[in-house]
Amino acid sequence: PSAVAERARRKLYGRLPFVFDAVRSIFSTAQRRVMEFDQLMDTLVRTNARQSVATDELTDSVRILARVCPEWCEISHGQHADVELFRVVSKNPEIARQARGKLNAMRE
Repeated sequence: PSAVAERARRKLYGRLPFVFDAVRSIFSTAQRRVMEFDQLMDTLVRTNARQSVATDELTDSVRILARVCPEWCEISHGQHADVELFRVVSKNPEIARQARGKLNAMRE
């Protein structure tokens, strides 16, 4: 990959622990385990308004989070074909800690 692509990848993966924390906080505050993906993204964009993160980059980060940490979360389709759902698979603090550790390791 080119140097620019590598820098973009590192930036994206470097942001994952913070995205994890934000998503975990949103679900904890809402006391929910499932949320429409679009609703989660709207909430993330609002809560990260102080940071200059493009919406598409944030969306990519959440999708990577689900792909990299299937033990903690997943993205699936709802009963209506056009609705994507983000679901926290495990509320176990140890699983969350392990997932966060995995994301930290990916930053390097």
